[in-house]
Amino acid sequence: MDGEIWLYLALGSIPVFLLHNVFVLLIS
Repeated sequence: MDGEIWLYLALGSIPVFLLHNVFVLLIS
């Protein structure tokens, strides 16, 4: 169970990281 949670967190952080970078580029 714990392994699946870490897997979902790792996969979920990738799109969030990319969206954050795009958002910063649009603001600057």
